[in-house]
Amino acid sequence: MGSYPAAHEWAYKSLSQAREFDLRRVVATSLLVLGWVALGLGDYRRAGEVLQQSVDEYRQVKFLDELGWALAALGQAKLAQGETGEGLAHVHESLQIGRKIGAAMTTNQALGPCALWFGGQGDPARAVALYTLACQHPGLANSRWFDDVYGNPIAALSEQLPAQVVAAAQAGGRSLDLWQTAAELQEELTLWLESTIPAYV
Repeated sequence: MGSYPAAHEWAYKSLSQAREFDLRRVVATSLLVLGWVALGLGDYRRAGEVLQQSVDEYRQVKFLDELGWALAALGQAKLAQGETGEGLAHVHESLQIGRKIGAAMTTNQALGPCALWFGGQGDPARAVALYTLACQHPGLANSRWFDDVYGNPIAALSEQLPAQVVAAAQAGGRSLDLWQTAAELQEELTLWLESTIPAYV
């Protein structure tokens, strides 16, 4: 709902108690929420730090779905700091997890950083379409946080386009198939990573 100070307070309390009782999954989730808060506030360095910790914890406890959420957010934090290769690698893994376990929420969350990246590459219409597809999931359509992190920047990008182009991109996004789109994005990111980061191959 965009109440970032309250979210930070509750997540910090949760993190403290989870560490006291060695509840590793709750530690990972508390760190994830703290990372989401930092992203919502535009503090990308802090977001990257706590989201990396969240990813590490989720890998230890082997909760793939939530790991995918943390990877998508970490990818956005890295992209926002100009660390494109690392950011896209995290988003790629999030898409991979979402497709592997059939998790729509994970997959839709990965569409957010994909949309902003394509917008930054000079394709605002595709950014609008991908964001529109992501918002077909009710958990994201009604999320003030998702709108703050992805929706507002994409709205700014869409101002470069005529209104009829934006409307067409939104209509196109609503008609996309989530899983086919995720597969195509994963393939595109694989090609970009392999051509840009030799060690990734």
